[in-house]
Amino acid sequence: MPLKTIDDFSIKQLHILDENGKMDPDLEPDLSGDDLKKLYQAMTLSRMADARIRNLQRQGRVVAEVLAGL
Repeated sequence: MPLKTIDDFSIKQLHILDENGKMDPDLEPDLSGDDLKKLYQAMTLSRMADARIRNLQRQGRVVAEVLAGL
C-alpha cells in the first residue's frame, strides 16, 4: 500500500508579548480591571484543581482517564 498524504495544514500562534516580555500595543486586549481579575481567578482555580486531581490520581484515588486533558 503506497504512502498517502491525508491532509496538509498549519497552526498559527499569536504572541501578544515578545521574547523580552514587552507587549505589542496593537494587540493589547480591551479588558477592564474587573475582567482581568475574573480571568486570573479562573486561571488560578483551574491550576489548583489540576494539581488536586493529579495528586489524587498519583494516590490511586481517581481514574487516569479523567486526566486526559491535563
